Amino acid sequence: MTDRNAIAWPPGERVHDAASVQRAIRAQARELRPRLEGRDPLVLVLMQGALYYAAWLTLELDMPLELDYIHATRYGDKRHGGGLRWLRRPPEAVAGRTVLLLDDIFDAGETLAAARAACRTAGAGTVLTAVLARKRRRHSVDAGPDSVALEVPDRFVVGCGLDCGGHWRNLPAIYALDD
Repeated sequence: MTDRNAIAWPPGERVHDAASVQRAIRAQARELRPRLEGRDPLVLVLMQGALYYAAWLTLELDMPLELDYIHATRYGDKRHGGGLRWLRRPPEAVAGRTVLLLDDIFDAGETLAAARAACRTAGAGTVLTAVLARKRRRHSVDAGPDSVALEVPDRFVVGCGLDCGGHWRNLPAIYALDD
């Protein structure tokens, strides 16, 4: 059993402080708002990582919207992604709707691509994708997110919903872990 008090501050460097994260999300909301206004969007949160980001972004959007979630994972408690495992697929409510799909990070791109495809298969009218962070690296898929709040180094990052083994999601800043 893990001693919760033994979980230390993340070993690494802070790459975005809390104020920068919030400024980036406000700017992203200003960018997305015209694309969503008057369209009764359904915001789908990719759990669990996008939970904090979704709360912050939807508050900044300041418009009528519906909120739901999907749950797919490639990481579990590991630092490297594996095969995609669905825990909750898009609900029937996506049919014919404008969907704003939110994810915490665009790493390889496979999770976001699979989630976008699942929304389209479920009948979504339009699927817009937004991520809190995109790694500065070559991605496995060609189609990236429609909107990116922040760029992060090609390292394992935590904070603002991003985790390592379930820890450090609740940090208000983003840290790149030491190898």
